[in-house]
Amino acid sequence: MDMMEQVAVLQKENADLKQYIVELEQQNRWLKERINLGQKQKFGASSEKSEYDFAQLNLFNEAEFFANEKAEEPKLTVVKEHYRKTRLTTDKLPPDLPVEIVECDLTEGERDCLWRRAFGAGSLA
Repeated sequence: MDMMEQVAVLQKENADLKQYIVELEQQNRWLKERINLGQKQKFGASSEKSEYDFAQLNLFNEAEFFANEKAEEPKLTVVKEHYRKTRLTTDKLPPDLPVEIVECDLTEGERDCLWRRAFGAGSLA
């Protein structure tokens, strides 16, 4: 190959690489936009704040819409103040409650079987 052919090959390779860089930059921008969009949807402002049509939401305020604005406010009555009893966080058993202790003697094989059922295939050792 002579010098002119080598230059032509290198120029074509250079152009191909530049085009590849442009494509990668476009892909990079697109991926960044997708990440930003995902983060905005996950962590951004709630959609309840502004996306709803407020005229449509007012359909549920019928009582306020049809209320007579000239009607006088109802009179408030004063109620005697009271406090709730505080509850114990732990219920205590009465001291005179009889206590029965039942002891069960198990063989080594029975204990091993219970252990296996409770904690899987392992053994006591």
